[in-house]
Amino acid sequence: MSTYERAVFLNTAAGAASVGVNFSNAKFDHFYRSDKPGNLPYGIYVTGARGKTERRHAAIGSVELDTKKGITQIDVDLFNPFDHPFKHRSEGKFNKKHNRPTHPGDVTRQLTARGVSSGVSCKQN
Repeated sequence: MSTYERAVFLNTAAGAASVGVNFSNAKFDHFYRSDKPGNLPYGIYVTGARGKTERRHAAIGSVELDTKKGITQIDVDLFNPFDHPFKHRSEGKFNKKHNRPTHPGDVTRQLTARGVSSGVSCKQN
């Protein structure tokens, strides 16, 4: 895995574990990739995840989980998509404007603000 992929993986797993997802019998399947240039990952697909496997919203760093046919798609959203109808859209607009997916550094800051440490650190440019 590249450094970027490892950061996405660790952030996503830490975020999901913080809301009760049990990965003890889980297996990484593949990355959830962006349709933006570079096809960069911003979430993961796993099999065998147990516990909380539905969307868990928070003021920041919401964990989005969706399980279909035994595969759980997980990513961390920067805004609570249910708190205000425009907050989750603002993340999408930002990504569209800059033509990129949500960066792992942004996710790390959101998780840290919620008291979740993923082990990922990013230098500010």
